[in-house]
Amino acid sequence: MKENRTILQIIATLAPAGAELLLLNICKGLMEYRPGKYKFKVLALIEKGILEERFKSTDIPVEIIPRPKANGFSRCFQVMRVIRQFSPDIVHTHLLPSDKFGLSAALFCGIKNRISTIHNCEPDRSLKDTLWDEVIARMATRFISVSQSAKSLWVSRHFPESRIHVIPNAPAFQAAKNVRSKDHPGKGHILKLVNVARINPQKGQLFLVRAMKYLLDSGFQVTLDIYGIGEEKDVVMIKNEIELLHLSSSVYLKGRTDTLADLLPDYDIMVSSSLYEGMPLACIEGMGAGLPIVCTDIRPHREIFGYCPDDIFAQASDPISLSNAISRVATDQSLYNRLSRANFENARLFSKESMIQRYDQFYDSLIDPCVQ
Repeated sequence: MKENRTILQIIATLAPAGAELLLLNICKGLMEYRPGKYKFKVLALIEKGILEERFKSTDIPVEIIPRPKANGFSRCFQVMRVIRQFSPDIVHTHLLPSDKFGLSAALFCGIKNRISTIHNCEPDRSLKDTLWDEVIARMATRFISVSQSAKSLWVSRHFPESRIHVIPNAPAFQAAKNVRSKDHPGKGHILKLVNVARINPQKGQLFLVRAMKYLLDSGFQVTLDIYGIGEEKDVVMIKNEIELLHLSSSVYLKGRTDTLADLLPDYDIMVSSSLYEGMPLACIEGMGAGLPIVCTDIRPHREIFGYCPDDIFAQASDPISLSNAISRVATDQSLYNRLSRANFENARLFSKESMIQRYDQFYDSLIDPCVQ
């Protein structure tokens, strides 16, 4: 059995979003878990981002191929050049642009182990993306799904079930040892809500801002902090909505933060307003901080919070439903306390250690088929 693993990870950008942070977490975790066993290189196909330096500080080389002016064939040849220079045992791609160019280049270069991670559960796919899905299903030798929900959806789209392996996401940080489940803050308290997500239409912050308007108009004392960055047009859209609804003294865009583990315990309720997800990592981080969580009624949320009552679930894209769910959790002290305790206990199911061990076993199984 070969002792070392040389793995080329291909992703679109190195911006601090879910898939990109997960990739950093996996590479760093495996190098710490099995020192000397793994040699990684990261190839970004569209643009660099602030995670570039974090990869390099972990002794993981990064190469950026700028967005191409030429056609897709040129891009594929550029990726093939990197593959031939690095000579990996495994090529592992993340998200559609990387799947297209990374898997095809790996196939042309004769790489036997071509892996794609399924990160999302988009409910609707364009015809073009659907056609690419069919191609990717044939080019990849194995798939990793970040949730059972994502696997089920892609199996329904005719992806081969036997080649999809579920390894749930896990947060990069551990909650502080003194963090415990929370008790309801009591009447008269200004309720502090938090949303942690890239600012993007997928994350549903527009509907969350509108839900805040309903809550405030009904007499709730409540504030909302949104942690995350996004494209300028998406951030401007949220800012304009905040101003239009006169919520500037109640809703705050906090940008990105590197101290989420320290910040989350200071909040009362986390809200995940996403229209679709693969595995909402922020929810798991909120669970570890002992926060009750209100979320949209989508498959991955149901998968994580299957032990919770229907009270916490809101219709996606529906600000009234979202405000009603927040109101139920905020006003029912017994429900609030039960949710906090249950979330805190169930956060243990999503440990970084377990995730890293499963990736280690998965990569071993590619090199040595006897490993299960």
